[in-house]
Amino acid sequence: MGGGHAVRSLALADRLGDRGAEVLLLTNAEAREMVPALGHRHRWRVVGAGGSAALEALFSEWRGGADLAIVDHYGWSAADERLLRPAARRVAVIDDLANRAHDCDLLVDPNAGRAARDYAGLVGPAVPLLTGPRFALLRPAFGALRAEALVRRTQAQQAAVSDVPRVLVSAGLSDPGGIALRACEMLARIEERMCVDVVVSRSAPSHAGLELLAARDRRFSIHAGVDADGMAALMLKASLAIGGGGGTSWERCALGLPSLVFVLAENQRKGADALADTGAALVFEADDAGTMAMARSVADLLSRPEALAAMSQAAFGLVDGRGTLRVASACEDLVEGISLRVAGAADGEQVWRWRNAPAARAASRATDAIELGSHLDWYARAIIDPRRLILIGQADGQAFGMVRFDETGEGAWDVSIALDPSRTGRGLGTRLLRRACAWLEADRPIRAFRAAARETNTSSLRAFSSCGFSLGDPSDGWVPMTAERGLHGTA
Repeated sequence: MGGGHAVRSLALADRLGDRGAEVLLLTNAEAREMVPALGHRHRWRVVGAGGSAALEALFSEWRGGADLAIVDHYGWSAADERLLRPAARRVAVIDDLANRAHDCDLLVDPNAGRAARDYAGLVGPAVPLLTGPRFALLRPAFGALRAEALVRRTQAQQAAVSDVPRVLVSAGLSDPGGIALRACEMLARIEERMCVDVVVSRSAPSHAGLELLAARDRRFSIHAGVDADGMAALMLKASLAIGGGGGTSWERCALGLPSLVFVLAENQRKGADALADTGAALVFEADDAGTMAMARSVADLLSRPEALAAMSQAAFGLVDGRGTLRVASACEDLVEGISLRVAGAADGEQVWRWRNAPAARAASRATDAIELGSHLDWYARAIIDPRRLILIGQADGQAFGMVRFDETGEGAWDVSIALDPSRTGRGLGTRLLRRACAWLEADRPIRAFRAAARETNTSSLRAFSSCGFSLGDPSDGWVPMTAERGLHGTA
């Protein structure tokens, strides 16, 4: 990975590590300087440029290679990624430019306004594409504070006019081009009641100037060495943010923070414009005219809480803070060789055959054969019921089973599974169950999964147990099973 992408790559690495993966980080030297946390948890090495250097490092660390290599580097394209193939059974790519070909098995582009068609001809036609802010790679701190942010923003709309608003200024720790300093100097000229929190590294060239400004104007506070938790806390308290159009934009959106965005690099323009189109942000050029316009917008917005509230709601709607979970789940699907999709109308008869198989009926509470017509009537209602979800598992392009979820309370879901009778006994059921629960957990907050199996159904009991379910005491021949807060916790 390159330096500019270290934060989002580390967020994904940490999530995969939470799920039991062994992670090796290969970066350039700049990445470690920008994000010291890279070496705190995972194995880490500095490598030279290109796929051949990464290949050599991979084999030196892991003689058997990797199950998955994840590439996040603007300087890499298909030729570099192809070099990794001898050392990685699967290759995933994180990109946000859509301007070069890739040799990969999965591609993630979290840019707002991005669509799968943007990669037509750049990746293979069968490569899964995860596009848009739904897949924004955020650190856990931002998802963890989202519920509190929803409450706080709602309360802020009803706050007294006398409350002093907070403005957060953060254009990157190194403050490229000194944009944070120039923005703060412009803010200092307006006579507006506000508190301004500025996040910048002590090594940034603009740090000394910002400290002098804060000494003259007590509205300004300088924060150096802020980690993810600290940044999330500052965003939670802020009424308005000023910053760049990179990955931090999605962190602000997850916490419903209205933004004034400077385009600090041309690759940020598409995402920044998409933010503006949704109403979550206003966009400015990083020049003197842009900073003047930004300062006028600050004064205007702080005097119009209803405008800030509308921007906040737009931001909340764009990013839900669960993108890292979704990407981690897709990576695990790739390694497992399983893909999942939501069941559709065309799957009705297939689901009926799986559910009506003698072994499936014997394991169910209702053991009678199911008539096709009544099943299809039930199925047509089931696939549009918001409190029910059926996922189809596929391997080698062939559907082999289903997992059904029924919501029984807020965040609590009953789980059941059925397999193609010809595919049992191969461990597919356990893999499908694990992947399906992870899929739902990535899609929405989960308080608990619940299931039940016959006391004599040892294969089902083993499958649920290996997926993290706790087995309760048998009752009337059935064993209750529970996985509290999902299999891996919630963001």
